[in-house]
Amino acid sequence: MLTGWLVLCAAYPNMYRGGLMIIKDEGAMALYKGMSAAALREMSYSSLRFGLYEPFKRILGETDPKTTPVWKKFASGAAAGIIGSGIANPTDVLKVRMQAHEGAGVTLVGVAKEVYSDGGLQSFYRGVHTLNPEPYTLNPQPSNLNPKP
Repeated sequence: MLTGWLVLCAAYPNMYRGGLMIIKDEGAMALYKGMSAAALREMSYSSLRFGLYEPFKRILGETDPKTTPVWKKFASGAAAGIIGSGIANPTDVLKVRMQAHEGAGVTLVGVAKEVYSDGGLQSFYRGVHTLNPEPYTLNPQPSNLNPKP
């Protein structure tokens, strides 16, 4: 694994050179591989994350936004983010597979069929169990944590 990482670092010493090498080897459109899956992921994840935040605050007993303790806001944001991230995980799997695909002609549906053939629905949830701090650190916005009187 380390050898592969070192080869990757040597091949792409910085973002600029990496982009140029991708354009040279695969064409400019290769920079947009996985864009459809990334957009789908962002729409589903963000919709869930923002849409579940307020209901979770109410479940925890929020009655007045001005007096809601910070821990309830943080817990609500964490719960909403974790659920959104878990549900959106299949789109992350598709995005990564599309970006790693060599050559042209990669489609969202084609990659979805490939992932499904690798192990059924379970294949779409590979990596969902890993601890990713993004869902529960991004949700509680600073403006939400300290409301102005």
